[in-house]
Amino acid sequence: MEDLHQGSPIRRAREERGVSQRILARKCQISRGRLRRLEGLGFEAVTFGELKRISSALGIELGEIFFAPEERREEKGPRVLPSGETAFSVEARDAGYRLVSYFPPSPDIFLGKIFVRAETRLPSCRVPRVEKVFLLMLMGELRVERPGEIHELKAGDALLFPGRLPYEIENPILRESAAFLVTVPAPRL
Repeated sequence: MEDLHQGSPIRRAREERGVSQRILARKCQISRGRLRRLEGLGFEAVTFGELKRISSALGIELGEIFFAPEERREEKGPRVLPSGETAFSVEARDAGYRLVSYFPPSPDIFLGKIFVRAETRLPSCRVPRVEKVFLLMLMGELRVERPGEIHELKAGDALLFPGRLPYEIENPILRESAAFLVTVPAPRL
């Protein structure tokens, strides 16, 4: 059973800092059972908020969760990734979306792609509360609902909107949709 957890980036980051599951769960205000599942076979249904709380409780930048110590070193020049390899990916199959980026998320920005499964709705509790959200549709369709507004986006359409108010993203079609996603966080007080 222990081998199943060897590749877990959350577990690796926790153990590198000598923090027990019990202490980390308490610090980031999630149940120990939930943390155990997140450390299990991957990021099956992890939320961006949970990742931020975990990194904060460990006292590290969010991106540090995703790289082993030897991968975190400063690299000189650009890093060329083999075709199909990404530096950061969160797959939330149960929630119906996947985030992919060559840049790990940080408190400052997310820059990457979001893939939303067919006929899936991401409620406001599943999307980040940020200063601005930019979506550029790559394939398929997405519907963005905000208070008093509905935006229907098709391939090639772009939308920039404030992300502080509740909003939901929905894929109304029968195939996966993808968009380039950029978020800028709300200023810290």
